[in-house]
Amino acid sequence: MESQLRRLWSAVIEEGKLTKFLQTIKGWTSRADLLTISKLVDAVPENGVIVELGTGNGLVTVVLAERCKECGIKVYSIDDASQFANYDFDEGWAQKTMNELGLSDFVTLMVGKSSEISKTFPFAIDRLYIDASHHYIVVCEDIRLWYPKIKKGGIISGHDFITNNTDGLQVIKAVFDTLICGLSKDFLESIGFASHSNFRVDGTVWSMEKRWELV
Repeated sequence: MESQLRRLWSAVIEEGKLTKFLQTIKGWTSRADLLTISKLVDAVPENGVIVELGTGNGLVTVVLAERCKECGIKVYSIDDASQFANYDFDEGWAQKTMNELGLSDFVTLMVGKSSEISKTFPFAIDRLYIDASHHYIVVCEDIRLWYPKIKKGGIISGHDFITNNTDGLQVIKAVFDTLICGLSKDFLESIGFASHSNFRVDGTVWSMEKRWELV
């Protein structure tokens, strides 16, 4: 499977238009993390739904859509540029990029606050990927508002689970406080946290299968 994924990723980045896109775009996600993120698509059923919070420069959006387009899986990518100072998200540019790469049929770009969009988002979610604001309060809010929309057995995940900068520390604290705060070590082991790796970190990407509802 690993070599298969690596061949798939190699094919993706060698494709002409996408290669140009990857070379010219300003990106913050490493190739190793992009490979990990692409694996999130595994086992998503045909006509499944993936939600990305934080379109940013569109790099992750493209990687997800490339993996999804053969399976009828739809990616909904949500961004609110106003959350960030000096943030250059451009809906028109992002849509143009999706059109040029032949991905517009598989990606719906949604501009607005994720907290507001969550109230009316109509679909059950197979995979949720969070890489929007890294402020503690916002990450907690994103998890609490979107987690109930994930199907049982679906996966919640996100980026920048790192300890060497303030943003990463805020992400780590938010993930633990919302998803596993107050659960004893014995309980975590009984539900598979320790022995079955229900919660895992690969590189700077964290993920967890949804097995229970939040309190």
